[in-house]
Amino acid sequence: MKTGFIKYLDYKYKFNYKNCELTTSDYGKECILEDIIIESKKRPTNFYIGEELFENQKLVFYKRAGFPQISNIQKHHINMMIAFDKFKNESIKTIEISFKELTYFYGKDNFIAEYTEGTNTEIKGTYRLKSNTYSKTDSDEFYIIIDGKKIKYQIIVDRKLHIRKLDRANIFDMNTYIQFYYDFDEDYELIYKIILYLKKLFSYLNYRKNISFDKIITKTLYDDNLYVKNGEIEFYYGDDVIMPSDEEELKKHFIGFKYVKNNLSNIFQDIIDEKIFIRNMPYNQFKRNQVSADRVVMVTSALEKEFKLSFPKGIIHKKETRDARKKIDDLFEILKRDSEFNSDERKILIDAQKAIYFESLETLINQCYKSNKKVIDIFGKRLADINGLEYKPTNWIKAYSKLRNGFAHGEVNLDYSNDSMLGVLYTERLIYIMQLRRTGLNEKEIIGALNNLFERFLTD
Repeated sequence: MKTGFIKYLDYKYKFNYKNCELTTSDYGKECILEDIIIESKKRPTNFYIGEELFENQKLVFYKRAGFPQISNIQKHHINMMIAFDKFKNESIKTIEISFKELTYFYGKDNFIAEYTEGTNTEIKGTYRLKSNTYSKTDSDEFYIIIDGKKIKYQIIVDRKLHIRKLDRANIFDMNTYIQFYYDFDEDYELIYKIILYLKKLFSYLNYRKNISFDKIITKTLYDDNLYVKNGEIEFYYGDDVIMPSDEEELKKHFIGFKYVKNNLSNIFQDIIDEKIFIRNMPYNQFKRNQVSADRVVMVTSALEKEFKLSFPKGIIHKKETRDARKKIDDLFEILKRDSEFNSDERKILIDAQKAIYFESLETLINQCYKSNKKVIDIFGKRLADINGLEYKPTNWIKAYSKLRNGFAHGEVNLDYSNDSMLGVLYTERLIYIMQLRRTGLNEKEIIGALNNLFERFLTD
């Protein structure tokens, strides 16, 4: 529990804060509610700045939807809290975020240069481990753009050897974190967005939503080249309480850095620009193979969005079909210009023209399948094998399309067959393939990236 005072529009308020819940109340007779309401209309805010009573810390409370006008007592579910260290410069120049998913994503390949174990009698039982230099263990510098602001980021590996503490379970510590560089100052909304988009990126890379961060710290710059910690951040997304994944699951299901390192910023930027649809992601690893009505709808939305990006010209038709459609278009144009038709009748003609060109979900998926057949067959056959079924992608696509149409039209008696369930999971894998191809990965990289993610476990 943190207690202190918030100064807002030159008025003082008492606050209590614990686990993303902020309670504010009037403090002192000088608080005139009417004046605050009038003034707050001129100065809306997404953040309050407070001072902790006992630790004398500066605190920033951020709420993405904005704080309402202050009244006598209010409770707020905040999205982010920054607690600055005492007597430290409060100018934020970098954000440093560490979490287990990042450690497994980046891997140890970049860290270990040489490892040998003694085998002959004289040196048996001895081990030699040589690490790479910082320049080799740290990633290249990458860039993303948020609201027109160019932000640099880098994945960094710290290491610590406990020479005098050999009784430790791990005498060697390796800490992986991602660092974002920008002159943030009081741009708290940008800080929140960076953390939010990073969470979404790793939801995509891990095929689940429950990504939680172990530690988020802020740093300021001293002597032009030394970053020093000056605060910590608590981050909350929505009302969900994140339940961390089992450690063994963290090691299994993710897209590794080595496959996407040349295109990581393309994927990250597409997440930011909402070109990669992630609302269809399962909440955790236990739900990844469960199919529900809302997931069917979300997978369809993801497919339709990706189809438009991957095939901007739409369905690819044969020449005969294109020629026939052109004749139909010409005929409709003549009819629409006919003076005997009123505006309502012309609207009917336009709707009829659109109906002729309606493309079914099944048609969209089939085109995606044909364009990515070599790669999707690898993962589709694995789906069939683990379910003890024959690989029949056209049957799955047809059954899934029928199920989705049933949901869309409110039908009660729907066919939850093996084919329809596998069709949903199959389409999700197809969407991943299309997204990764569009962001620049080649065929080999796509297969490697999705290998662990979808439990195929091929050797590299």
